[in-house]
Amino acid sequence: GVLESAVEKAGRKVLELLEKKEVKVVSLLKFVTNADHISDKILIKTIKESLGKNIAIYSEESGGEKTDELQAILDGIDGTTNYLHGDDFWGISAAIYKNNKPLAAAIFQPVIDVLFKTNATLLVASLSDRATHGPFLKTELRVSDNSNLSLARVWADWTKGDPKLVLSILEKLNNHTKLPQIRVCCAISMSQVAQGKIDGY
Repeated sequence: GVLESAVEKAGRKVLELLEKKEVKVVSLLKFVTNADHISDKILIKTIKESLGKNIAIYSEESGGEKTDELQAILDGIDGTTNYLHGDDFWGISAAIYKNNKPLAAAIFQPVIDVLFKTNATLLVASLSDRATHGPFLKTELRVSDNSNLSLARVWADWTKGDPKLVLSILEKLNNHTKLPQIRVCCAISMSQVAQGKIDGY
């Protein structure tokens, strides 16, 4: 589908930029790189070529107006900090909404070649881990069955502009859960929840 193609194309390009050491930070304030911009452009071009020029686009980098019409919501690189430091926990994400309801989504982790996709009609995700399983295993969306908070694995993330809030959340998680982590990549963290790999985010 169009989202899978878009996130894979963008992901492979920004991975190539990283491997060639052609990544530059363009804004320390927002922590944005030239690769974020390149990825956004690839996502927008690929989606508009398939779904039409009139689709509304909203991205972390370019902004845009949220609308009731058909809309693509994009994150050119989710986990830019991880990306810059050579960690594999970053990805490219895209979703399509209509009338403020999700229709489909895709997340691609280029370093480990994993594509996670889902749609609104099925509570099933397709997970492609080509390195070990080949293309697209159907994985039922589910949450963890752990009911013991003290054993729960809950991840958090930094919020832009409010480090004290994050530290207070992390302190609470540390007091009540097992090994809380800050992973700095919302989309992939949420996909881990949807697969029951972690208990919360």
